[in-house]
Amino acid sequence: MDPYDFAENGYRCTVTIGRLVPNVSWWFPSCNRCSKSCVPDGSGYRCNGCSTNSFRFKYKISFVALDGTDEAEMVCFGDVARRIIGKPVQQILRTATNANTYPPDVTKMVSLRFTFQVSLTQQSYYRQQKTYQVVSVVTSHGQPNAIPHAPVNEDGAHPSTPESDHSLTAATDDGSELVTPNSVTDGGVPSPVATNRSVS
Repeated sequence: MDPYDFAENGYRCTVTIGRLVPNVSWWFPSCNRCSKSCVPDGSGYRCNGCSTNSFRFKYKISFVALDGTDEAEMVCFGDVARRIIGKPVQQILRTATNANTYPPDVTKMVSLRFTFQVSLTQQSYYRQQKTYQVVSVVTSHGQPNAIPHAPVNEDGAHPSTPESDHSLTAATDDGSELVTPNSVTDGGVPSPVATNRSVS
């Protein structure tokens, strides 16, 4: 389909998650102002566009979806991915060892069936291979952890490249505040020694 013929509100599709796209990061540091990806800068992250070090870690899960007739690459961000996986990203980051290796909590989404509301990603307008962004989860077919009707939030923006800064305070997906000790493991996953503080 010509991207310019794609419905403004997107489409609904019922699919099974066939496999995860390999060798890509499943999380990114998202700017709290523009939602784009921050880039590593010294011992932290910074948004080049906003010149801020205010960020939070969010999911970015790329997968191939099947509907029995064909397959398509899809991506889901932040809160939409959290509703599929059933856990906040910070909880999984504490035990993850490599940014490009999917943890078991993420791989469990393979073979699950959903009805999604999808739109085209920005890259699909100038690339031959189209990728669809999951805007919301309409129906979860038999998954107790997945929460349907995920609202569209600031995660709808596409991340670009990551950024960074020094002593950072980042909000987490579970509503707490993450005080990062400015350390990242060799695998690219933020250090799990961070401390969570509740935010009122």
